[in-house]
Parts: sequence; C-alpha cells; structure tokens
Amino acid sequence: MKRLNALKFIIAASLGFFFLGAEIIHPQVRGKELYDLMWKGPLVKIEGMTEIIWLPDGSGYIETEWDKNKKVTAFYKVDPKTGTRSLLFNEESTSRIITEYKRLTGKEVKQLPFKKISFELDGNAITFKVKKKMFLYDFERQKLREIRKPQIKRQSIVNLSVLRNLAHTLWKGVTSPDFQHVAYMKDYEIFLFNTDTGKEEQLTFNRSQQSDIGKLDGSIYPENFWWSSDGKKLAYVEVDYRAVYKYPILKELKPKAKIEYSARPFSGDPLPIVKMFIIDVASKEKLEIPTGSKGNEYVTFLEWRMDGSEVVFVRINRWQNRLDLLAGSTETGSVRTILVEEEEAYLSPGLESNFRQLADGKHFLWGSERSGWRHLYMCDFQGNHVKPITEGDWEVGRVVHVDDKDGWIYFTGYGNYGFDQYSYRIKFDGKSMTKLTEKSGFHRISVDPTGKYIVDDYSSLETPRTVNMLSSSGKFLRNLASTNIDRIRELGLREPELVAVKAADNATGIHGLLFKPADFDPDKTYPLIVQVYGGPHTRMNRNIYQTSSILARLAQLGFVVWRLDNRSTTNRGKKFQVVNYLKMGQLEVDDQATGVKQITERPYIDGSHVGVYGGSYGGYMTLMALFRYPDLYHVGVAGAAPVDFYNTMAQYTERHMRTPDANPDGYIKGSAIHHAKHLKGKLLIWFGTRDINVYPQHSIRLIDRLIQENKVFDVMIYPDEPHVPRGKRRQYLQRMIARYFVEHLKPENWEKTLNSVW
Repeated sequence: MKRLNALKFIIAASLGFFFLGAEIIHPQVRGKELYDLMWKGPLVKIEGMTEIIWLPDGSGYIETEWDKNKKVTAFYKVDPKTGTRSLLFNEESTSRIITEYKRLTGKEVKQLPFKKISFELDGNAITFKVKKKMFLYDFERQKLREIRKPQIKRQSIVNLSVLRNLAHTLWKGVTSPDFQHVAYMKDYEIFLFNTDTGKEEQLTFNRSQQSDIGKLDGSIYPENFWWSSDGKKLAYVEVDYRAVYKYPILKELKPKAKIEYSARPFSGDPLPIVKMFIIDVASKEKLEIPTGSKGNEYVTFLEWRMDGSEVVFVRINRWQNRLDLLAGSTETGSVRTILVEEEEAYLSPGLESNFRQLADGKHFLWGSERSGWRHLYMCDFQGNHVKPITEGDWEVGRVVHVDDKDGWIYFTGYGNYGFDQYSYRIKFDGKSMTKLTEKSGFHRISVDPTGKYIVDDYSSLETPRTVNMLSSSGKFLRNLASTNIDRIRELGLREPELVAVKAADNATGIHGLLFKPADFDPDKTYPLIVQVYGGPHTRMNRNIYQTSSILARLAQLGFVVWRLDNRSTTNRGKKFQVVNYLKMGQLEVDDQATGVKQITERPYIDGSHVGVYGGSYGGYMTLMALFRYPDLYHVGVAGAAPVDFYNTMAQYTERHMRTPDANPDGYIKGSAIHHAKHLKGKLLIWFGTRDINVYPQHSIRLIDRLIQENKVFDVMIYPDEPHVPRGKRRQYLQRMIARYFVEHLKPENWEKTLNSVW
C-alpha cells in the first residue's frame, strides 16, 4: 500500500499537481501568470445584499425576487431587524396597477410591469420606467399616468464642457417636484413642457449661445435648473463666457477634422459673469437675483428655502479665502448676507455640501473650518449665531441623515490620520455624540428615513467588504452581505503594508501603502514603482480592502509598489492641508522624495531602480519628481499632466497659487517646463487629444521644451480621448505602463515577462 501511494504521488507530481489526503492542491500561480489572472476579472465574490432601497415610512426596505428570465416576480417589504419579508404590493394593489397599465398603454401584462421603483410625493406615489417611458402611480387616487418627456434635440454650444456631457440635465430636462412640468433648453432658450398635455411653452427670449444656463461649480460646469418645492417657480443661472478664452479641441478620427471649443478661464484671466433669475411658471414673469458677480467671483451653490421665500447661494471671491452665504428674496430680488467664512490661505471647496435645512424652517447645518478642522455648525437664517455642534482635532466628512423628530444628525468623520472613516450621530445641541462604527476601516452608511436603522458598508486592509444592519445606536442586528476571498487566499496574495515615514520637515508623520508580489522573498531585491497623485483636496490611501487592486496586480510582475500621501492632502486638518500654499510642486514633491529615500532603506528594495507614475496632478508630480530628483527616480510615466500653472483652470489653480502676477516666484518654481532640463531617466508622456481638464497644449509644450533640451523621451497619444482614457484605450494604457516599467526597471525574469506582457 505504501508503495502504491508513493507511485500515486510521483504520477501526480509529473502531471503538475499532487494529492494531500482527499484535497487536491495546485501549484501556486505566480508572476506574469498571476498578473494575467488578475486582469481577467474580480477574484472576490460579494454574497448577499449590498444596496438598500428604504421605504419612506420607515417600515423597512425593498427586496425583489427574479425568475430565470431576469423578470421580477415579486417585491417584498423586509423588516430590517429580523429580515422577515412580506409582500410590498398586496393582491389588490397589484391588480390595480396592472389594470391601470393596460388602460394607459393597451398592453396585456401578467405581473407588475417594472423592475425598479422610486417613491415620490412624500411616499404617496411611485415612479417607474418601461423601456424609455416613465410612469407615475398615485396610491391615493389609484391612478397611473405617463410622465411625458419633451423631444429635445441637442445643439452645438460654445462651451464643450456642456456638449461633452451627453447625460446632461439641460438636454434631458429637469422635472418639477409635482411631476407636472419639465424645464429644458432648446436653441439656447428655456422651455417648459407640460407632462400631461404635451404642451410646450418658451420661457426666455433673445439669449445667446455665448451664455450657458446652469450652475457654476468647482469645475465651471453648467449643471441644472432648480425648482421650488411647490413646482410654481424655477431658478436658473446664466454664465456669460464672452470674456473667457475658448480653447480649440480638434476631432481628427474622421477624414475631415472638426473643431469644438472649451471655455475655461486660465490663471489670471477674466472669470465668467454669473446672473441668477427666478421665473414664475404661471405668469412667466422673470425676476433677477443680483449675485454681485462682475468677472472676479464664483457662484457655487443654490438651494431654495423650504417655504420658497428665498434662494440661498454662495459667492466666493477670486482668491477663494472669503465665502458669503447669501439669501435672495424670490418676491423682491433683494439679497442679504447670512454668514461669512474667511481664511488667510484658502477655504476648502465644498463647505456648502453639508448645508441642511431643518424642519423648523429657521435653522440649518453648515460645514466650517474656522477652528482649523472641518466641523458641523448650527446656524439660523437670520445670521444671528453660528454655534459649533462637533469639535476637536479631527474632521467631519458629510452629513448622511438628519432626524428632525428626535433631533439627531448622522454623519461620517475621519480618524487615524485620516486613514479611517467612521460613522457617528450627535444631538442638535452637540451632546450625546456616539461612534456608531467602532471597527477600524472605511465605513459608509445609509440611514432609513425615520432614523431607526443603519446599513454599515465597510472594509479595511484586512477585512473584505462587509455590509451589516445596525440599530440607530450602532448595535449590530444582522449581516446583509459578505465577501468570499477563498480565491485570494488560494493564490497567496498579500495585503498591502501600512508604513509611516517622516515628511521632508523630518517631523510630520505621513503614511503610505506598500504592495508586494505573492511570491515575495525578503532575501531578494525588487525594483520600486511609486504610484503618485499628491494633489491638494485629495487622498489616495484609505483603510479599504486592496489585496487584489491595480497596484497589487502590478506588483506581481516583480515589483514592490509604493503609494504615499504627502502633506497638503485631506482629512488631517487645515494646517496640514495648506502647507504648500503658493508653493505647489515644491513641498509635496520633497515629501514624496523623502518617503522614497526612507522606504528604499529596506534591503529588499533596489534604490537604483525606482519608477514613478501618475495621471493628472499625479502626472505633474511624476514630472517634478524626475526633474527635481533625477538621481532618485529613474523611470517615469506621466499622463494628462499640467506642466505648469499658467494655463490651468483659474478656479483650481488660483485657490492654491493666486495669479501669476501675484505669485511669480511660485509659478516659476512650480513649472515642470522650468525644471525639464534636469531629466536623466526614461520618461513616457501620454495624453488624450480631447482632454478638457488638462488641455493637450500642456503635453505639447513640454515635448517642445524637451526637444530644445536635446532629451530622449517617449510619447503616447490617445486619439479623441478625454482626461482619462476609456474602454480598450484605458486597458491599453494600463498594459503600456506595465510594459514600460518591465522594460526599463528590469525586474527578475524581465525579458520573458516583456515578451508576454502585452
């Protein structure tokens, strides 16, 4: 018997596998083979329910049942605490909806005609789509009606940022809260469409394509119309781009090239002028709300007060260190100041994102950094007081839910140097703050409309995605979904290591993640690849599950991969964030270089073979790393990179750098073109020809400078692609980056890998 077992072992081994008891163990997949396997699809499987649709009355959430033909057979109401299910639509209501659908469309159906629903009109109605048609069913009247949509033909607009967004609400229209009207744009004018009768009315006249109707946000994108809650009035803004330079974008994939234009002010250029108007739907009377915009300010937010008496909006000065929260009367047009925020450096964008009106109509929540940390404040609409709700040396994220009845605010906040995101609740008066999610990780929550239950969706470096149902106090009730990582374990993939290093000031602690290949051997040496972004108002490293991420995949080709969050990134307070004010491209690059020097002290990392890559601001950081530290970084791939800040978007750049006239030294020192003469290593530049975030001109100017400096480098152009290539071109980009590093950093077995990496 022993001889027979030995023979079985030899035969099995010769065939490429062996037996251990009843279990078959396959040899480990490693290197390029594992890299390819990770390309093919996710190695983890989510089991359970991850997305919750709450019922508006707080009675539970919705589950659907499907048959083999992917048709919904039933909708269920689920008790959040027990998981007990009952039919959402009883036999009578189901029959009524089916009968109404047949009456309206003439079509016979045996079951409910929809797969998804949304509750509307304070829970008294549902809307659903069948193919391209939308319907509304009123429970009280037991009537179904079609919500007709206007046929809107898109036209060319001067500002490409509108034209590029095919799903833009200006093209699809914005439906009023009562579903009676749709507001939309046609031939540069606003039209009103009656969803019952199909009648179309023109609301504005004699407008110009030089102005866009919409909202001026952080990227100067027109966005939306704003209906009053009763659907009787419509607010909108006109953004006048006539003084703004129009950058030409060339479309060259067809035999005859075409030109489109993108209107965004460069640093120091005049800003668009923003006007705000209110239209009365019944009388068609138009009222202007003076914004104070004269070409040197931004208007970034608009919301109706609940009683319709005013529209609340934000005006920010050009330096973005003063914010005025304003209220405009919808009867007289007069404007008053509610509150003012001011900083020595700049105000972080999005303070208004936590604006929440309370049910009493007199108070609202507000986000402010006046303490040096972003926190929640209670304010009244008369501007009489601004009272802190949360306090301390930590930052609030976003308000998730406000329970007006019991006086609770549910929100997210950051801890562990901004690496973790937790969930909290606190009373309106700032008392009884409770941490609802204790486990270290990144928690996202959803709260039911009545504040009784919470869904906690979280993961960490060690814990794959897990979704749990909690009580409103944070007590665990039951698991909704978990992640099967058997394949991850089988393949021996490694979790990234969280590493603390010192910043360039040799005092501040900053943190990075280190990814190693599955067959990592500490007695070997590995080239280092640095993936970088590093831009302000961004954070790359979070405490989420990343064992099978893109960086983990890249490591399998024989690299150690490093990603560091330098100073000036988010969630660690204002002092940490503004250290590079007026000095972009200096301190954050120094921090990255200092981090590389520290991590390459590890004996298994080869400090003579260091690569760096990134896109957008990460592309800029890649260039600055190669040019300013040419003996530390040896290979770089820079994509869609702003090469300096003279012709970048004013709204983004001037927040951190002011204008070239006001900060000439900062603009020169922050210019990659200025430092390009120091290039020693290998450099690959890539960009999309239709990029309206960082115009192709940036890469072209750098290419010309490198030619003038007699430097050798490589270029890849992605035709007709935006800031981030899409689809097959994006996959091509990812493979190209891997190939470039394999070729020039030369990991173990690099020649074999190079021949097959494509």
